[in-house]
Amino acid sequence: MIGVIFCSGVFFSIYILIHPILSSLGLNFFSVSLLCIIIGVLLNNTINFTDTFSSGIQFCKKNLLQLGIVLLGSRLNFYEVGNFGLMAIPFVLITFITVAIFTYFLIKIFLDNKNTIMLISIGTAICGITAILACAPFTKAKDNEIAYATFVISIIGTIALLTYPYISYELFNNYANQVGIFLGTSIYDTGQVIASSFIYNSHYENSDVITISTVTKLLRNSFLIILIPLLAWRYSDSGKFNYYHNIKNSFPLFVIGFLFFSVVRSLGDYVFFSTQSMETWNSVLQINNFLSFILLNIALVALGLSVNLKSLKIIGLKPLFIGLTLSIIILIVNVFSIKIFLN
Repeated sequence: MIGVIFCSGVFFSIYILIHPILSSLGLNFFSVSLLCIIIGVLLNNTINFTDTFSSGIQFCKKNLLQLGIVLLGSRLNFYEVGNFGLMAIPFVLITFITVAIFTYFLIKIFLDNKNTIMLISIGTAICGITAILACAPFTKAKDNEIAYATFVISIIGTIALLTYPYISYELFNNYANQVGIFLGTSIYDTGQVIASSFIYNSHYENSDVITISTVTKLLRNSFLIILIPLLAWRYSDSGKFNYYHNIKNSFPLFVIGFLFFSVVRSLGDYVFFSTQSMETWNSVLQINNFLSFILLNIALVALGLSVNLKSLKIIGLKPLFIGLTLSIIILIVNVFSIKIFLN
């Protein structure tokens, strides 16, 4: 509980005090979401937190993040979710196939690091650390290999969320569809995608990027339900318990919550359209959006508190090189495919 209070306190300090002061000084580059990440990282690497903080930080990073995403579903109606999802599917498939092809060659080159490469690739293609932990039982990866893969994904994903919003603006001229799909397919963890879209919106005032990147990322997450049975088949001697346990837990339930709130938004828009209650309904949606903003940014503080810069020394250069290679390949492929097929 103390970790939740701490993360919440950091966020409200940023939102009420630090961000307004920086804005008054003309430092508009530092958005609330960006500050949540940066201050979280700085605190984690300068203060030794006790174990009493850990459970609360993990709760914020996972549960509050998922609840914030669920509430984010009310930003767009179900029809828009379907349209954005259909638009994003080809680019999610391109990301998935590209990672699979280059993983094959990387394993051929770095055969001794086969399990680490496999886990980094899974995290790159689908949903970061969540995918790594869900798929690790099938790959027979050792604890240190799982740790290396999660460190790499965390570090590179953090770099991406801090830089891709600005790169995407230069590449796609603030076109929401292109930017949203780029962020949703190129950044790893769901929290990192949310953070990058918030940073983008704070600088370039295009809130559609948040919804499009979120739908794209949730679509990517759902590919776990395809990947886990494939891994179970590939590593057929995996325990039966692990097989059914991981398939049962492979589909992120907060995706269903996101879709539910989107349906509620759709029904509300239909029922209250052109009625006296429309203004009240819009006020409810604004409150819901602000609550989502609070929860997601508290989760971003926790995300920053989970980044350990000392891990760079621990994991060595080879896993980082492999992770950076894959991220650069995905960046290039996604940019070209979006520019070619989504004009």
